[in-house]
Amino acid sequence: MSRLIRPRPAPFAALLLAAAASLTACAGHTPLAGCDPADGVTPICGFQNPEDLVTLDDEWLLVSQMTLGDAAGNLLAFRPADGSRRILWPTSGTMTEARRADGDGCAPPATDLFAPHGIDLSRDRRSLLVVNHGGREAVERFRIDERDGVPVLVWTDCVAFDDAILLNDVASLPGGGFVVTEMMGKGVSAQLALVTGRDTGQVWHWTPEAGARAIPGSGGQGPNGIAASADGRTVFIADWGGEQLVRIGLDGADRAVAPLGFHPDNLSWTADGQVLAGGQLVGPIEATRCFDLLEGGCSLASAAARVDPATLAVRRVWTHDPATAAGGISSALERGDSIWLGAYGGDRIARIPAR
Repeated sequence: MSRLIRPRPAPFAALLLAAAASLTACAGHTPLAGCDPADGVTPICGFQNPEDLVTLDDEWLLVSQMTLGDAAGNLLAFRPADGSRRILWPTSGTMTEARRADGDGCAPPATDLFAPHGIDLSRDRRSLLVVNHGGREAVERFRIDERDGVPVLVWTDCVAFDDAILLNDVASLPGGGFVVTEMMGKGVSAQLALVTGRDTGQVWHWTPEAGARAIPGSGGQGPNGIAASADGRTVFIADWGGEQLVRIGLDGADRAVAPLGFHPDNLSWTADGQVLAGGQLVGPIEATRCFDLLEGGCSLASAAARVDPATLAVRRVWTHDPATAAGGISSALERGDSIWLGAYGGDRIARIPAR
């Protein structure tokens, strides 16, 4: 597999860099060096911008590794028990099984441009949904197979969106549909809107029958992570700029918010049915400090919280300020007695005790 491609900024970095530069000079950032546990955080290094995590099965985690400088992104399987790692897509033997998903059809994504972001498993756990910025704005779909005890991904189809917007995260729904966040547009005006606290995006609901439609009332300040209830009737949105979790019906009804006190990134479900949010304790200007770190970890302060989906009661379960072992946290995933943390910038994921 060839991962060296023509120079380009990481997709998420390109969003805010121009706006940040126009408002203030970004302060310097000193990456985290070493890979030793500290303050209850156990880092695992050697990753590439590991932005989102999902549990594939009892053995494997799947890591969405975003682009870094000239290097394309990839989807990587990580086995916590022994530290094994396998790049699942793209590989030298990348497999595709093209189907038409959106009426117009789509070709397999260009492997040298592949730029994964948010990910989620389908409800039957047989396929993977991946937000991809590489060459197009789309939700790519992969079938999950197994070979010699190792998971295998086969690309099957995609749903393409307007290239003028920037998607972020996706959540599957019963019946084969999904919801996906539009964080913002790609123009300078959208970048400035996020920096200055205005609404920048919304949530799209896609079904095989009706295609994509915007969910009424789902607009927010950088809609980021997303999760859906088991029945698919309610969605939970990480309103990154607003530092809050938004609960809203799939039809746009009954919107409610839960203030979090940090900028929430990706969302996941805990074993006892709570929404788990991981994110950063810094705003958009400071967040640019961890774009395209060529070595070391992001040192930006981070947090995680559990939210009751019925009452929207919030319980902070972790605060890492200052960040000494892992920072710039973009995802929190409960797995047994641990919470696994991903980061939008840097070379590490991390593990903390579940609380």
